[in-house]
This record gives sequence, structure tokens and C-alpha cells, in this order.
Amino acid sequence: MLSLIVIWNIFLLLSVGVGYSVFTLLRVSILDRKGDQLIISAWIGISLISILLSGLSLVIPLSPVNSLTALALVAFGVHWIIGIKTWKKILNNFNSKTTVATLLLVQLGISNYVVKLVITDIDTGIYHFGVLHWLSKFGTVYGLSLLNVHYGVPSSWFALAAPLSSEQFGFRFVTFTGGLLMTLLVFHLILASSRCLSGQRKR
Repeated sequence: MLSLIVIWNIFLLLSVGVGYSVFTLLRVSILDRKGDQLIISAWIGISLISILLSGLSLVIPLSPVNSLTALALVAFGVHWIIGIKTWKKILNNFNSKTTVATLLLVQLGISNYVVKLVITDIDTGIYHFGVLHWLSKFGTVYGLSLLNVHYGVPSSWFALAAPLSSEQFGFRFVTFTGGLLMTLLVFHLILASSRCLSGQRKR
């Protein structure tokens, strides 16, 4: 459970960095409310990293080592684009003890939920889990859908979860993407609700 929280936070930090890199390259500066740019950056970063891993699976398997190497190169590129000042700006969003405590409580609750969750969706057993494991072990294999049509459904979301769906981890982190999604949604809901209750248009 704690390992999931650590992985979520590291990945969210990288995703936000990727999103800020896009804002920097496009010279976007209109999102000035605290939290807005952070959350939008996270979504942009998650989307781009998912697409990157999906493309990478065409060449090599999405094993933990291959994926970690690719993400390390992404982190290096992000650091080169945005620099130290922007990283400090990102971390300043968490300089409040209330913000940090809220985020950790949300993640503790979600991690406890996803770890104990009993999966009953039939699609998970039919092809979701199989595709994750296949991408991790072999990558995208041309013609595979001729053997199993469900394996021919491309999804960058599967590619994002594949590196942590390896046998090396005992399949303990298959819930990574679902918990990550829930964390962002709940945190965004808390942020929006606090603004509505406080009656502040800007924060």
C-alpha cells in the first residue's frame, strides 16, 4: 500500500514536469490560479507518457527496466526544458501542511480501497490483464489479434500500466493506473469544492 503511494507521487511529479514542459514550450501563462496548472499539467503529462510508452512497445517490451530507462530520459529532458526555477514553482504548490496532509490522506484511502478491491469485471479476465502482461513481456506483436481479437485493441492506458504488471513484482501493482486516476479526480474535487465553499473566484 505504501509502495503504491510512493510510485504514484513519483509518477505524478514526473507527469506534472512533462505538463509544465509543454506549457513552457508553448509559452502558456494564462492558468494563474493555484492548482489549475498543476492538475492540467498532470493530465497532459500522463497522456503524453502513456502515448510514449505505447509507441515504445512497438520496438521493445515494456519491461520495468526498459520503461524506467525511457522515463529517466523523459525526466532528463523535462529538467533541461523547465529548469530548477520551475521545479521550485511546482513544489511550492505543496508548501502547505494542509495540502500535503490532504493529498496523503486521499492516497491512503484510495490505496486501501484498490488493494482490497475484488475485481469482478469480466473484461479484466478476458483481456485487460492479459494485454498488460503481454506488453510487459513482449511488447506489441504484429498479427497477435489474429490469434486473439481482444489483444488487437490498442490502448495507451494499458501501456502505462504494463511496466508495473510484471511478474517481477508479483502482479501487485496492477491497480497502479486506477488508483492514480482516482487520486487526481478526488484531489481535483476537493480543490474545486474548497473554492466553491470559500466563495473565492481566485486562489
